[in-house]
Amino acid sequence: MKLDIKKKGGRRSQFDQEEEIILKEEDEYGMKSVLKPDDQLQLTEQELKEEITRVLTATNPHAPQNIVRFNFKECQYKQIPQVDQTAVHFWLEGHMLPKDSDEGRRQLARDGKLVIEENADEEGNKEVVHCLY
Repeated sequence: MKLDIKKKGGRRSQFDQEEEIILKEEDEYGMKSVLKPDDQLQLTEQELKEEITRVLTATNPHAPQNIVRFNFKECQYKQIPQVDQTAVHFWLEGHMLPKDSDEGRRQLARDGKLVIEENADEEGNKEVVHCLY
């Protein structure tokens, strides 16, 4: 990553003269992009040094907030304090099968993705040299 840093010159205020502008950045593909927009807010040194803490939460905004369930022991409805915040974005039913298992080898051979190299000795016995998946 290459950064070009230049200082502004000319007849401007001292704050503008001390300001460093990063003009262009080259990424790994050789593309150049401007990092600082023209209308960016100018901050003082105190504002730049101020530390701002942000907390990111992973709550689902579509999860209901007032779930109640019937409690048979107490014979009344009770509000549930914790609601599941899980949101499923992708679902695919299936199963995993190891390539080294018999069923896995059969499926790979059926699909044409299994290459087996064999050597036969003088007596006609075959020996598997290696398998490519």
